[in-house]
Amino acid sequence: MPKIESNSVALGTKASDFSLPSLGGREIALSDFAEKGAR
Repeated sequence: MPKIESNSVALGTKASDFSLPSLGGREIALSDFAEKGAR
């Protein structure tokens, strides 16, 4: 499902642009990587 992966990448990029706290950004990144690894 390429769409899901694309959405995850887009969300991750947006999170970085928003300059969220290091903890929040890392949590989001870890979640994205975990999802990609699971898939």
